[in-house]
Amino acid sequence: MANLGRMIGTSPQHVILRTNSGFKKNTLPKIGETVYDLEQKKVGKIADIFGPVKKPFISIKVGAKHTLDDFEERKGQSFYTFQKATQKRKGRTPRNKRYYHKRNSRS
Repeated sequence: MANLGRMIGTSPQHVILRTNSGFKKNTLPKIGETVYDLEQKKVGKIADIFGPVKKPFISIKVGAKHTLDDFEERKGQSFYTFQKATQKRKGRTPRNKRYYHKRNSRS
């Protein structure tokens, strides 16, 4: 589980988190990722990431099972996401130069 940050408040439709520090390269959570609390219960999904690069804010769209009133007493609580291992894109495999030259050479 990756710690997203601590809750600082609510807006009319979202819960707002402040990250502890900036995210390293390729570790920034994606919009639409599911967010969980400490007990690994689903809270909602990431709706937006905004603010300064060093310590951005994260907006969470709360799921249907929760209301924003449920989060009023949770200020300061941390929220988490399960980060999936990213796979490297497979590129074209390099050709064997000898094979390529033999086949395409004119005799």
